[in-house]
Amino acid sequence: MRFGIVLILFFLSSCAQVGVLSGGPKDENAPQPILERMNPPNASVNYSGNTLTIPFDEYIKLNNPSENLIVVPPNIKPFAKVKNKSLIITWEEELASNTTYAFYLNRAIQDTKENNDSLMTFVFSTGDYIDSLTARFYVRESFGNTPQKKWLVGLYEEFSDTIRPNYFAESVDDGLASLSYLKPGTYEVVAFLDKNNDLKHQPDEPLGFKNKSVQIVDDFLDTVPIRTYMPQLAPKITHFSFLSPGLFAIASNRSIEKAGFTINGQNIPTENYIYLSSDSLLLPYFPNDSSLFTLIAKTSDWTDTLSLRISQKEKNKALRLKLEKGNEVLPSEPLELISTLEIETLNAQLISVQNAEDSSILIIKSLNANGSRVEINFDKENVSKANIVFLPGAIKNMASSNMDTIIINVLCLKKKDLGNMVVDISSFDQDVVLEILLGKALVKSVPMPKNKRQQSFANLKPGDYSFRIVFDENKNGRWDGGDRENKIQPEFVEIFPETKKVRANWDLEVVLKKPFNGE
Repeated sequence: MRFGIVLILFFLSSCAQVGVLSGGPKDENAPQPILERMNPPNASVNYSGNTLTIPFDEYIKLNNPSENLIVVPPNIKPFAKVKNKSLIITWEEELASNTTYAFYLNRAIQDTKENNDSLMTFVFSTGDYIDSLTARFYVRESFGNTPQKKWLVGLYEEFSDTIRPNYFAESVDDGLASLSYLKPGTYEVVAFLDKNNDLKHQPDEPLGFKNKSVQIVDDFLDTVPIRTYMPQLAPKITHFSFLSPGLFAIASNRSIEKAGFTINGQNIPTENYIYLSSDSLLLPYFPNDSSLFTLIAKTSDWTDTLSLRISQKEKNKALRLKLEKGNEVLPSEPLELISTLEIETLNAQLISVQNAEDSSILIIKSLNANGSRVEINFDKENVSKANIVFLPGAIKNMASSNMDTIIINVLCLKKKDLGNMVVDISSFDQDVVLEILLGKALVKSVPMPKNKRQQSFANLKPGDYSFRIVFDENKNGRWDGGDRENKIQPEFVEIFPETKKVRANWDLEVVLKKPFNGE
């Protein structure tokens, strides 16, 4: 949520207290109300007028008051204007009896020089008392379990994406949001990252929610955090680009492992698909004379169409080779590369592997091409670094070939320099996904059904590894977020931040125990 600099002023009594909501650099120059000169005084009771006057300590201007000035309850329509250094709010409707009104200035006031703004609340009551209940909620990111600051937490009589909350507040650094001036009642609780500051949840804004409504009759603190996630948007292709001279890159916000693809009406054979992950792949396709290319992706559940215009200059770019799994190769594994051109022939006479340290030629044990993939296995014994050399004409199809020499640098890992690890999760009795991390990088993610409680990891780089366990409730082998409409919370993730050291040429056993309060 890009609120910029945020100050929240809580007016708790006639001698109002000013509270500061941190979350980013503090802006000392935001306009400040002169509390003792407000008319009527803050927290007034038995008020029946139709005007609020709030003096500030500097000249101010209005920022979209029709959107940023909110009244709760919303049974009056406020009009705002600035006179000198004061904000004047008026309304024509009759105030409801025995009701506490809260005026939220959601960055409606800015200074005239730097556009610094703030979030302020001003209250009065038409009855004998001010509704004074408070409710506090913690907000945490569901996958990493980190506090979420600057999230809007709203209370709703009935939640809808089209309405603003009856009450709201922003979370601070520890993820705590404190709501004030609440009327006793039963409310739905929803938190979201209000990217456009409109106080309404948009489909592309992350959110979290409580499955059950909360009944507020006294001051309330909920110690069970609201767990946030990114809602699943309507299925679509999110990326479509061209890698000259003959490869298209595709990505989606859904799994496309069972999708079929056509480009300009031509079916791409499924055996030529190069999956980078379940939701991204490469499609070999040599462009014809057309400059416009239309992709159609089709699954049993949805279809999407995207178009891409390609210049002749882009088409004429040289063929490239990319390492499919990084530039490190294990002793027992072949090296895998992806060509930006579908391969018809490889000329083995024009391909060599050299020891990078002395330029000696290494023996190629096998060389294969499949679609746009190249697989090469060579003698890695006593070699630390190698150069794979493709001379001009080494890669060909009917339309093109590599016109320049291509050199790929690789590191040859040695088994003695790597470690092994066995992870035991016997204390967990659910279907889970076990993930191991080196630093912040995910190394392996392994689905583990109930009947599998150990997993071996071979040929790991030395280093300090940490672990995550995803409670795979729907048994699809990955973490899933929530679904507010169907009251489905995000899948729980247990984090094991304590690291275990993998050493070279060493076997490590790790036991991950389910915490006493694990879900």
